[in-house]
Parts: sequence; structure tokens; C-alpha cells
Amino acid sequence: MILKIDLDLKDKLEVYKLLTHRLIFCIQIKLISLDKISKIELIKKNSYSVKIYIDEFYLNDSKDIIILQAVLGDDDKRVGINFRDYKLGFVNWNRLFDITKRNKDGSYINANKKDITKLILNRINKKNETKNKKDNKRKGV
Repeated sequence: MILKIDLDLKDKLEVYKLLTHRLIFCIQIKLISLDKISKIELIKKNSYSVKIYIDEFYLNDSKDIIILQAVLGDDDKRVGINFRDYKLGFVNWNRLFDITKRNKDGSYINANKKDITKLILNRINKKNETKNKKDNKRKGV
């Protein structure tokens, strides 16, 4: 399963902060399991987008995927278009970029990709460690 999130952000640090925050929330409420995230890919065209590759994803209903992408910060217009395309019965409703903006080999025109899996997972782990230390300090451990 690939979650596609169009963040419409221009600053890479903002992407890291938002994605870390949203993923922690989704992990806490058991929508995503940290150990099932196999890859996170940062895509830069005019602004940043992200693809999150998840193994053994239990949400297979298209509406659930659209909602989860929205929770993770997907652009509201893209969420609306995805939902419309899904309701109209399009098979390829979950496009990240317009199909007309691709090279003949299927790659995106002017899109730079970077694997940020380790970076984001490390940020999540550090946030969790900090939270655990604060919780232990409050408990007097």
C-alpha cells in the first residue's frame, strides 16, 4: 500500500516536522504501525509531497485510504478530487501528480525524489524517547 500525501509545503524542515507529528498521531491511535512502514519518499516538484510505503496495511477500503491521507496532511483539493474520482469509479483515483506531467518512462517531469525513511523514523523515535522520559519524571521513576 502506498499513501500519497501532497503537502504543498516549500520548506523541507516543515515537511519533516508535519510528517513526524502526523505519523506519531496515527501510530498512537493505531492507524499505522511503525514497524510496517517500509519506505518514506520525499518528492519535490514545485512543492513537497510524500509517498509512504506500508507493508501489510489493514485498511483496504478506498474511502479509508482517502481519509487517512487527509489526516496525514494531504492537500484538501487533492482529497476532494480523489474522493470524486473514487465515487465516479475511476480505477486510478489515487494519483499524486497529473498523468500528463510524466515522462515516457512513467517518471515525473521535474520531480526530485529522496528516501527519508531513516530520518523520519529517527525523529519519531526521538520524540517518543523524550515523551517517555517526561512521563517517567512525572511518575518519579
